[in-house]
Amino acid sequence: MKELYADSKCTKLVATIFLMNLCSIHGINYKFVDELFAFLCHHLLPKPNCLATNYYATRALTQKLGLNYENIHGCANRCILFQGDHKDDVNCPKCGSVQYKDVINKVLPMKVLSHFPIIPRLQCLFKTPTMSELMLWQSQNSIVNGLMRHPCDSKAWKHIHQKFLDFVADPYNVHLDFDANGVNPFKWTWSTWSTWPVMLLNYNLPPWLTNKKLFIMLTLLILRKEFITSEHFDVYLQPLIEEL
Repeated sequence: MKELYADSKCTKLVATIFLMNLCSIHGINYKFVDELFAFLCHHLLPKPNCLATNYYATRALTQKLGLNYENIHGCANRCILFQGDHKDDVNCPKCGSVQYKDVINKVLPMKVLSHFPIIPRLQCLFKTPTMSELMLWQSQNSIVNGLMRHPCDSKAWKHIHQKFLDFVADPYNVHLDFDANGVNPFKWTWSTWSTWPVMLLNYNLPPWLTNKKLFIMLTLLILRKEFITSEHFDVYLQPLIEEL
C-alpha cells in the first residue's frame, strides 16, 4: 500500500477510510469534506503527500473496495422495479405509468430505491482473521445449560437446521435476520415523507456483537413521499431477494 507521506505509519487508503468514516458518522456534507481534505493535504501534512483533496477523489478510491450502492428506478404506483427485463422500459408493463418525470430526456425518475449489496460486506468480514473466527460462533457454541443465549439455541433454529442439511454442513454459511421499519428522519409531524430502511442482522456473530451498530447491515433504503403499504413492500425487496 502507498504511504501517506515519506516514513508515514499510515497508508493513503487507511487515512482516507478513517476520515470518510468520521464524516459519515457525524453527517458532514460534501462541501465540508472538500475543504477538510484540501486543508489537511495542503497545510497540515508534510509535503509531498498523496492524500486526496476532494470528495470525488476519495469516492474513487473507496469504491475500489466494492462497498458501493446502486439506485434502482421504480414504478410510481409501486408495481415493479425497472431492472432486469424491464430496465429499458419507459412505461410500467402493469399500470402504464412512466418511469421518468422528463420522459424525453429520461431524467428525474418517479421513484428510486437505493440498494446496498451485502455480499461484498460479508466477504470483507471473512477476509479479516479475527472476524472470520467470530463468524463461526453460532456453529461452535451450542447450548450447554438449557438457557437460550442466542437464536441458535432456539427450537425454531434447530428445526431449520434439520430441514436444510446442506446449508448446515458448511459452518461459514451466513444466517441473516430481516428487519424493516418506517421512520420520519426530520421529526415533522405534518410531513408525508416516509423513509424505510431495510436492515439485516448477522446471527453468525456472538450475541454481544449482533446488535452493534457496526455490524448491522443496511441493504435497502426506500425514500417515499407517500406511506408504503405492506402489500407493495415485496416489490422493494426484489433486489435483496435476487442477491440472496
